[in-house]
Parts: sequence; C-alpha cells; structure tokens
Amino acid sequence: MSHHPNQFDLFRTRRFLPLFVTQFFGAFNDNLLKNAVIVLINFHGMKMLGLAPELMIQLAAALFILPFFLFSATAGQLCEKYDKAAIARLVKQAEIAIMLLAALGFWRHDGVILMSTIF
Repeated sequence: MSHHPNQFDLFRTRRFLPLFVTQFFGAFNDNLLKNAVIVLINFHGMKMLGLAPELMIQLAAALFILPFFLFSATAGQLCEKYDKAAIARLVKQAEIAIMLLAALGFWRHDGVILMSTIF
C-alpha cells in the first residue's frame, strides 16, 4: 500500500509547521483586534473626529483591508529578495509593537491610535 502525498503532509514537516502556526495566530490576532475595536465603537460609544459609530465601523473594516491592496506586491518582492525567516521575525516583532500600541489605545479609548493599529 503506497502513501499518496497531499497538501496536508506539509503540516507534519518541521520546516513548514511553524510557518503555518505563525500565520494562523497572526491572522487570528489581526481579526481579534479589529473585532475588539468594533465592539468598543458599537457598545461603548468610542468617538473619533466626531464620526458616527456606523461610519467608524465601516472605516475600521476599510482600514483593515487597505494594507493588503497597498502592500501585497511590495511584500512579495521583499520576500523574494531577502530571507523569508528574517522577514517573518521582523514582521512578528513589528506586530508585537503594534499590539502594545493598540493596548495603549484601548486603555486611553483613543480612536486614532486604535484605527492606526488596525491599518
């Protein structure tokens, strides 16, 4: 009986499993931040620049998606040019700094900080 390889075999490899786990938690973290900000806007009446909560929720969704459009091509070029592991470490370090900034935004109920961290 022979083993037919499939895409799920990558989960068992030592080289790719950490990448998949990192990507999963990164996406989870980003969505958690976006949804936490939406809850703060919707249920706690966070105000920013005099905008209505409904408009702020739409703005949060737009700011969440915008970097994918703006930076995906550049990110692909950087990953082709430089070591992917080094870039992944740098991105995770930046993500930690951004989440610390978001924590400050939640603590101060500062919409500008929170919206910028969503971006």
